[in-house]
Amino acid sequence: FDAVVKALGERYGVAPKRIPLMWAASLCARGATHGGVRGMRIAQFEHFGPVADRDGFEAMVASKLGEGWMPTVRERKADGDESLIYTREDGRLMEFVVISLEHGELDAVRMEMNPEQLARWVREHGHGGAE
Repeated sequence: FDAVVKALGERYGVAPKRIPLMWAASLCARGATHGGVRGMRIAQFEHFGPVADRDGFEAMVASKLGEGWMPTVRERKADGDESLIYTREDGRLMEFVVISLEHGELDAVRMEMNPEQLARWVREHGHGGAE
């Protein structure tokens, strides 16, 4: 994730804006979901501007993520907005990296999820699905 954030900043000449106390939000998510969601990290780029070479943009993100990451979602809109989601399995965890470019701002999010633990939390709190 750090390599992606660094490469985006260098290639497009925009410094990422770090979210203050992100560690606290990640800790809260982990506690609230009893370990279902953890390791959240976010980097925001304001005034990112349009991406002329969209295929090159995606190739750069994929190369900086490294081996094991699979492109799961790619949405491209005519106005230049784009969303990319990459996933990989790491033992019992699923890791996600989401890159969202909208209206000249780019958000990069990373998190880990334990699907079994998250599903149990959703069932216990009545947020859909039956046991």
